[in-house]
Amino acid sequence: MPSPNTTAYHWLGGQASRREAGLPYQRIMAVADFLFTNAEIINPLLEEWHNPQHPD
Repeated sequence: MPSPNTTAYHWLGGQASRREAGLPYQRIMAVADFLFTNAEIINPLLEEWHNPQHPD
């Protein structure tokens, strides 16, 4: 069984591979893609929610 790091490298590096990402891994990668794509919006929200002095 290939290591997860090697498999992810093939998936993300565009390398030809016979290893297909299973549905759980596709979902994880989709969430990661969403978070990275929307980081400019999400990061300020997280900082605001984490601030204990933020008025409710």
